[in-house]
Amino acid sequence: MNETNAISVREIVRDIIELTDHLNSKEELKTAWREIRLALDYLSAKDSMFRSREELQEKLKKYDSDR
Repeated sequence: MNETNAISVREIVRDIIELTDHLNSKEELKTAWREIRLALDYLSAKDSMFRSREELQEKLKKYDSDR
């Protein structure tokens, strides 16, 4: 991970902690959790896509070398 992205990740973590410390109602917590979870779902989906693509590329290379 490049330095800019690493800094962004640390900032997001700090922002989530700060946000959590300021949420005071069940509804605020529920809304924050729902929206953050959706963003994490998006991140997870992109991670899965990259891992699947790498796995497929490795299998294709192996297939091509076996010819």
